[in-house]
Amino acid sequence: LFLYSDGVSEAENKQGEQFGMERICNTLTKYHTLPAEKIKTKFIKNLYNYIGERPVYDDITFVIVKQN
Repeated sequence: LFLYSDGVSEAENKQGEQFGMERICNTLTKYHTLPAEKIKTKFIKNLYNYIGERPVYDDITFVIVKQN
């Protein structure tokens, strides 16, 4: 389960392109076999690499729940 605020999907890179649902899904698909804590770390890294030096204007909040 991945719950997130609009600040995640609407985070923009230097060209003004949003992170969007497709990148969220691709990132989660890539790391879905990892424990929740590692998914969190990888997701944050990917998101902030995408944003780069662009200022963040909205909250970036998400919760990952994984059942074994």
